[in-house]
Order: sequence, then C-alpha cells, then structure tokens
Amino acid sequence: PALYRKNVRTSKYDPLVEVEPLESNPEHAHIRLPDGREETVSLRQLAPFRNTSDLPQTILSDPIPNPSIVDTLSITSDTTETTSISETSVEDLISQQQKVRPYSIRNHEA
Repeated sequence: PALYRKNVRTSKYDPLVEVEPLESNPEHAHIRLPDGREETVSLRQLAPFRNTSDLPQTILSDPIPNPSIVDTLSITSDTTETTSISETSVEDLISQQQKVRPYSIRNHEA
C-alpha cells in the first residue's frame, strides 16, 4: 500500500488516503482508491506506507528516547533573577520598536 495526497479536497484537513499501486513508470502511477476507482497520479503525490508492526517494540513502547537527558536538566535560581523585567528595559524596548524614519502619505493624484 501507499499514501496518496489528493489535490482536490473538501478541506485542508483531509487526511492522506491509503491506496493500492497497480502500475508505475518513473513519473506516474496507476492506483486504486479505497472506493474502487482507478486513477493515474504523479509519483510526487504518493508516499510509502509504513506499518507500525515493522518497527521494533522498543521504539513503540518508549516515548522518550533518552530519559537521562531529562533527568540532568535542572532549574537554577539564577534564571529567575535574569528574567525579571525592569521599567527601564521596557521603555528601551518600546523606543527600539518605533520607526526610525518617518514616512509620508502622498496624494498620487496630484
């Protein structure tokens, strides 16, 4: 089986469709859709379908690949002191966000 991305969809959230490839050449493939229709599509719209049964059970059962990395991370008290925002820093940010060069609206009809 293969996954097929349709160009004409009712919504952008339509999922990929699992299809059965019948014949193919280097550019196009003849496929059978789940409802039985057969179409010729570009290979760029197809993706290989991978069964999760092919994967080793350790990959499927372990959601966090390296739990030791999570254990080594720690939060220090220094981060709370540096993230406090003072009034002067807010004023500096506001002045930096303002436009440097004024712009003018010209009447293009004149």
